[in-house]
Amino acid sequence: MERGRRHPWAQQLLVLAGAATVLFSVLVQLAMYPVFHVQRTAIRHHMKHRILAGLPASALTTFRFTPQELAKVHFVDGGRELRHEGVLHDIARVYHDGHGQVVVEALRDDRETRLMADLGRMVERRVAQDADGRTGRLALMAGWAAFCEPWPAEWSVGQPSQDRPFMKLATSAGRQVGAIDPGPPRRA
Repeated sequence: MERGRRHPWAQQLLVLAGAATVLFSVLVQLAMYPVFHVQRTAIRHHMKHRILAGLPASALTTFRFTPQELAKVHFVDGGRELRHEGVLHDIARVYHDGHGQVVVEALRDDRETRLMADLGRMVERRVAQDADGRTGRLALMAGWAAFCEPWPAEWSVGQPSQDRPFMKLATSAGRQVGAIDPGPPRRA
């Protein structure tokens, strides 16, 4: 075998290693949702059992709403939870008092609030990384701008699109438009 050439199996191994790396990075990103979903389901299951087992009144937070205020409350998970001042509460009981108010007794759910806050921070971090990456890509493209020709004035944004040529070819002096290139010289 010639020096500098790789065995065919070695080249295939490099391709497989590259494909495995790309697949692993995609799976890591996609695995975030199932892990989050399993954690949230476990937290909800635990809270449901605590509520069904019975809670003392001291463990519950009592909210009193008029019907107009109740319409503005941010309910989560089909009305089984409510978010108040950024904290999630699992609803234990809802009833009307005799004075036209709706009373909601709920259990503060700090674990789920923390989980949702962690998810929010991860999403914000990802968005910031994407913005930084976009800035980096734009800076890289701007570095190549010196090697690119400027856009003709006809392509300006202010001009209507039907008047703008799609591709205007630059003509060079010294060559006929219909000339045929004879190709490289041939031996006789």
